[in-house]
Amino acid sequence: MTLHQKLEKLEQVVLRARAHFDIWWIYAGADTRPRLLPTMNDFSEFFRFDEHAHQFTFVVYLHQLLDQRAKTINLRAVIAEAQAANYRVQAIERAATIVTQMEPVWKKLVILRSNLFAHRSDQLAWNDAFSKAHISTNEIRTFTEQGLAAVHALLDATGSHLNHFGDLPQRDVLRLFEGLGGRQLPSRSSGPAARAARTPAAERKR
Repeated sequence: MTLHQKLEKLEQVVLRARAHFDIWWIYAGADTRPRLLPTMNDFSEFFRFDEHAHQFTFVVYLHQLLDQRAKTINLRAVIAEAQAANYRVQAIERAATIVTQMEPVWKKLVILRSNLFAHRSDQLAWNDAFSKAHISTNEIRTFTEQGLAAVHALLDATGSHLNHFGDLPQRDVLRLFEGLGGRQLPSRSSGPAARAARTPAAERKR
């Protein structure tokens, strides 16, 4: 894989991570969750897993940006390759500076990934791991912006087209809720699946 291809892949990693984060925040954010809960509770088993899936995915994607393992595509590795390939010094220095700024939050993401998602620690419960990481949604949002800026510093040096964050995923999710909230729901089956215990989204344990 060429350096340019690696940079394009990292750009897509950041864009997808941000989309998953934005969708998760619609589910979890204080500004949206209260008015969405009635619909989420109507489809509690779907939203229970969908919310977790988006959270899981953005943590794993964002961890990848500064992954220190050999033979992985990460920002540190592409910066080293760009330096060897004689990219503009200003672009390399800018990307390296941004990566340094990202490191404290990345360490918090490592705690989440290592203890909850990738290895599922038997010593830390869900809330305990988040407390240990001490990470905020603003930090995660800023981390995505920094990640994209670092990639773009190097891509821009080659004159490549740059892709940016968009709000289409959030708008589509909100349209989905509007459709579900205004639709007459069919009666649920009386079969075993319908009789299974259902945990409302507002009450489920993390």
